[in-house]
Amino acid sequence: MSWPLKEGIYLDENYNLYYPPGASHTDGIPEELMREIIDPHWSQFPPQNPLYSHGLGIIYALLFLISLPGHITVVYVFLKNKEVRAPQNLYFFSLACSDLGFMFFECLPVIVNIFVQRYWMYGVLGCRLYACAGAIFGTTSMLIVAVIAYDRYRVVTKGCTAKRLTFSQAFLNVLLCWVYSIAVSVPPFFGWGAYKAEGLLNTCSYDYIARDFNRMSFMVHAFLFNYFIPLIFVIFFYYKVIVSAHLQATSLAGQEQGGQEDEKHIDETKVIKASMTSALIWFFAWTPYAITTMVPFLGDMSIVTPLATQLPACFAKLSSILNPMVYAFSHPAYRRAIAAECPCFGLVVDVREKEKTIGGTIMTNLN
Repeated sequence: MSWPLKEGIYLDENYNLYYPPGASHTDGIPEELMREIIDPHWSQFPPQNPLYSHGLGIIYALLFLISLPGHITVVYVFLKNKEVRAPQNLYFFSLACSDLGFMFFECLPVIVNIFVQRYWMYGVLGCRLYACAGAIFGTTSMLIVAVIAYDRYRVVTKGCTAKRLTFSQAFLNVLLCWVYSIAVSVPPFFGWGAYKAEGLLNTCSYDYIARDFNRMSFMVHAFLFNYFIPLIFVIFFYYKVIVSAHLQATSLAGQEQGGQEDEKHIDETKVIKASMTSALIWFFAWTPYAITTMVPFLGDMSIVTPLATQLPACFAKLSSILNPMVYAFSHPAYRRAIAAECPCFGLVVDVREKEKTIGGTIMTNLN
């Protein structure tokens, strides 16, 4: 049994794709899209098995459905429970908002596109807006992860001498992350760099295929300032945090501490672990995609295939699922707040955590 996909191209009963000699991955795509957002590089590949796209579509749908409850919970609890609105938690609220926007603007359109059309269906402007939104949300998440790393570094290394973070300062830091992300993502609309369809042609991103100086210089800038340099700061800050935390733990081991001091140290340790885990998730999710965008600079374009470039782009969405789960459901204060505001999750808190909620007081500020 077989069924036609287009003239001369069909799948057999084992889902093997057959196509006539000379058939191309870009056959049948409207001329305007070919001229504006599809690089000739993709025309050298034969038609791609639709199962690749459909499989990715299912993955995108699962990512969206799994991540949605976590993000909404983080946002809802932060807005509903005033005791959770510590300045540090504003960073994770903003991270949840960024990830939530990423899933809505980057996953939903692709899910529909994949099961309706084999190439980008939203037009030239839609491609550029989609790619720009992805750049903004992705860059914002990375910058907020770096800010969180700095905040943990400041609190752990300076201890009681650290200046208390105010809500206005935290808000300003978050605002600067968003403003910077927007500023570095809009240049392709004004002539520096470009956004184009990639891989299986169902998604759009940076134009990392073109070899002219304009596109290459923009990609180098994006790689360095939106990924590599923030990553270096994150590594540096958490290295200092680990060293300082180890020294503090060694010091406390030889001292007799009070119960309240011990609990504070335990809570702070949990926050550090949750923060570092969020950073690691971001690193492992986005690094393959960052490397993919730099591969053309090595000159070997043979490995830049439709599927090889699409998989890292899909994998990058993983950070948007795990961030709220790792932080909100493991952070002591957020966990207590979720248990109180969303009992449907069935979170269990121990006796000490329950005592901290008596009278509506939730200890969130670890400074």
